[in-house]
Amino acid sequence: MTRVALNGMLLAGHRTGVEVSIFELSRALARRGECDVRLFVRDSADVPNLSGPRLSTFRVGLPGAGRVRRILWEQLRLGAIVNEGPYDLLHAPGYVAPMWVKKPVVLTVHDLFALTCPQWCARLNRWHYGMLLPASIRRAAHIIVPSQATRQALRAIVPRLRVNVSVIPFGVRPDLHRVHEAAALEGVRKRYALPDQYILYVGNLEPRKNVVGMLQAYSAYRDAHRGEYRLVLVGRQRFGARAGRLATLLGLRESVHLPGYIADDDLAAVYSMASVLFFPSLEEGFGFPVLEAMACGVPVITSRRGSIPEVAGDDVVFVDPADVHDMARTLARVLGDSDLRENLSARGLKRAARYTWENAACLTEQVYREC
Repeated sequence: MTRVALNGMLLAGHRTGVEVSIFELSRALARRGECDVRLFVRDSADVPNLSGPRLSTFRVGLPGAGRVRRILWEQLRLGAIVNEGPYDLLHAPGYVAPMWVKKPVVLTVHDLFALTCPQWCARLNRWHYGMLLPASIRRAAHIIVPSQATRQALRAIVPRLRVNVSVIPFGVRPDLHRVHEAAALEGVRKRYALPDQYILYVGNLEPRKNVVGMLQAYSAYRDAHRGEYRLVLVGRQRFGARAGRLATLLGLRESVHLPGYIADDDLAAVYSMASVLFFPSLEEGFGFPVLEAMACGVPVITSRRGSIPEVAGDDVVFVDPADVHDMARTLARVLGDSDLRENLSARGLKRAARYTWENAACLTEQVYREC
C-alpha cells in the first residue's frame, strides 16, 4: 500500500480556498482508506473528524500560526522527516515543497498569480512563492492543478515542463447545501446582522477579486434601485477595512455590510438567504464560491475569467469585470427577473452535484500510486 506524507501545515486558523481544499481532501482520503496517509499539522490546527482506517494526523509541536516559522519548519524539518520515515512520497498541497526531500513529490498548484500577476500579492507572498514555487515545480514528480486554465498557465510559464500534470477539480463541501429551516436561517441572520434582502460576495477582499469594481457596480445599481438590496461582503477583516473605507467614499456605508469571516457551520445559511452571488473576479484558479453558491441554490453572476467558465459552464450569468455599467445592468436584470433566478438556481444545483471530494480523492490516489 502506498504510504503518503501529506503536508497540512496550512491548517491553522480560518480556512479559505487553499486550506479548504487541504482539509476536504484529507477528509475524503480518510473515508476511502486506499492509501496509508499521515497528515502533518500544527499543534493549534482545528482538524476534527480527520480519522480513518488509513489516515492519521501528526501534530508536529509547532505552536501558533506564525507564517515564517511554518515556512522554515517545512523547508528544514519536513523534508528530513519524509526522507527518514517510512513514506513512499510527499504530497505538498499548497504550492511549495521542501527543497531537500529525496522522495517523489506530488505538488498541487492552485494558481500562478504570484508569478503572473505579483502586484496582486502581499509582499511576503511575492517573496515566498516567487522564490520557492518555480523550484518546487521543477523538482515535482507529478503536479496536480484544479482546472485546465491553471494547467494552461503552467504550460505557458514553463513550456518545456516534462513532468505529468493532472487536472483534478476540487469538490463542494458536503455540508454546503440549501438550508430551508426558518429558525436556523433567522438565527444566522441575527448572529451576523444580515439584511432581509442582499447581494452576496464571498472571498478575500483583495485586488484580484475586483472589490473596487464590485462596489462601483453596486453603487450604480443602487442609484437606480435605491433600497431594494444591500451588499454583503464576506471575507477576511484585514482586507475588509479597505473595502469599508471605499464604501464610505462611495456613499455606500449604510448599504454595504462587512460581517468578516463566517463560521463554517453558518456559511450554508448565509448563502441560502442571498438573492444572488456577485463574484466578478479578475482571475481564478478554481473559484470555490461559485460552486458553493450553486450547491445552496443561489443564482450566480460572475466573470468570464480564468477557470470560472470551465467550472460554471452555462449555468451562471457572465459579466465583464472591467465594465462597471455592464455589471450594474446585469445585477438589475437578474434581481428583477424571478423566473431567471429560479432557472439558474435549478441548473446550478445540478452542476454543483458533479463536483465531489470523493471523486477528487479517488483521482488523487491514482496519482499517488503512479508515483
